[in-house]
Amino acid sequence: MLGREYTRREFLKQSAVLTAGISLLPSPLRAASPEATVVRTADPRVWRDRLKLDPAMVQEMLSRAMVQFTGEKVPKNAWRRLFGSRDVVGIKVNTLAGRVLSSNVELVDAITQGLLSAGVRAENIIIWDRFDRELRKARFQLNRRGNGIRCYGTENQYSSNLVIQGEAASCYSQILYDCTHLINVPVLKHHSIAGVSVSLKNWFGAIHNPNKYHSDRCNPFVADVSAAPILRQKKQLIICDALLAQYEHGPGYKAAYCWTPNQILVSDDPVALDTIGWQMIEEQRQQQGLPSLKEVEKLPDYLATAADDRHALGVHDMTKIRVVDV
Repeated sequence: MLGREYTRREFLKQSAVLTAGISLLPSPLRAASPEATVVRTADPRVWRDRLKLDPAMVQEMLSRAMVQFTGEKVPKNAWRRLFGSRDVVGIKVNTLAGRVLSSNVELVDAITQGLLSAGVRAENIIIWDRFDRELRKARFQLNRRGNGIRCYGTENQYSSNLVIQGEAASCYSQILYDCTHLINVPVLKHHSIAGVSVSLKNWFGAIHNPNKYHSDRCNPFVADVSAAPILRQKKQLIICDALLAQYEHGPGYKAAYCWTPNQILVSDDPVALDTIGWQMIEEQRQQQGLPSLKEVEKLPDYLATAADDRHALGVHDMTKIRVVDV
């Protein structure tokens, strides 16, 4: 179990006396690519009715995106290009908003089927978030045992290692340390403090103290949390659930402010994907007659921070992001 939480004042004091050789922001483990690709697939037939998805259509949409993203001709080979039989894959979902606006079970099921087709052992697939109770509310079946696909919350199982990264000091979920690969499955939605919440913000659900990092529109905290070595060292894939999204009054579910993009977005660049997601939210706000996020002083500045030379987490320049619609 974790001890008491560090305050920001305590962190700054501690960081000033770190022993020589410990870097607050280690050099990036990989240089940011000068360009990025986001694959986007859409189909309005994915909904059987207003709030019920067609699992077969979700599977078809994801397969289409994965084939395009990897350049393979068939879905099985697409998954095999990225994952193998020795991998332990953590699927980080977002279940904060309850049954309706969480990562959809149908999409996560399609992801697990893809992993199984690549030879990943069922017991080496972990679906996870912060709390068991939120996973249950979002329709996930809990399983902490080693037989079959596992699904459970971090609860109080955080590493005792305090990771100091930029202006953030946090302990990360032990689940991350148990995985070799990560699949980030965020939901596309507005955030009343940060502006938008997509893949980078989803890692707030992997630390013990996310409540500490919501000042200044979560900037630079989202970037700092996402730049920690425990995340950078893992191979990551982002599969964004934009089947149902929210453009105002997030991150909690508000039916009046939801719309159905009917989309799944795939990328290995979280900044690029989040930038495209931000633009989708801005377009929807404009269609609904709402001011831009800049006009209401909720611009997600943390995206530019995540792309800067210190963090090098991805591409934020729209002219260097290639969106492929399939």
